[in-house]
Amino acid sequence: MSARGRSWCAFAGALACALVGCRDRGGARPARDAAAAAVVDAASPIALDAAALRRAAAIAVADAQVRVLAQGERDLALAVTAADARVTVTIAGCLRCVPIDLAAWTTRRAELVALWAPGVDAAPPLDGASLTVAVRPLAGTPTIAIDARRGAGAGATWIGQWNDGATQVVATCELPTLAAGAPSPCAGRVDAALAAVLAALRG
Repeated sequence: MSARGRSWCAFAGALACALVGCRDRGGARPARDAAAAAVVDAASPIALDAAALRRAAAIAVADAQVRVLAQGERDLALAVTAADARVTVTIAGCLRCVPIDLAAWTTRRAELVALWAPGVDAAPPLDGASLTVAVRPLAGTPTIAIDARRGAGAGATWIGQWNDGATQVVATCELPTLAAGAPSPCAGRVDAALAAVLAALRG
């Protein structure tokens, strides 16, 4: 892999750790509730092999251009670019992924605020700063959606995250500015990219 490719893989790994909460191997793993466990365990985990990565690298997304940023033996980074937003998608193996369970992600709210919407905890809070974490059904499975807004004129991030305990997909969309209370154009773009990747990985 080229130096540029290695740098993108390093970025992808760091981003994934920030989002899914990489832990030391001795760390405790958050418990899943019964419903989340049933969804994850109902099907075999995705095998992140060369064939799956080739399928993911070849996805098409309506009204967007897809470009491979970097590809390794067991990871992939894509850019999905549309007229109103750009989504970066990283696909990699899990290292103690946080289950797709709202309670598990809600316990990480302070960490997510510090990473993506520090204005929420400012004193006083920045006008328009907010962070919302929700379970968002997509492509026949639940995903985690994070809508982070750093305050009026300070930009916003929308993140879609999925994992099955073995493989994780993170789709991230950054906006330089977003009016307070306005719907994010990133939401639909992240959904489309994440759905296309999940369909490809499942073959």
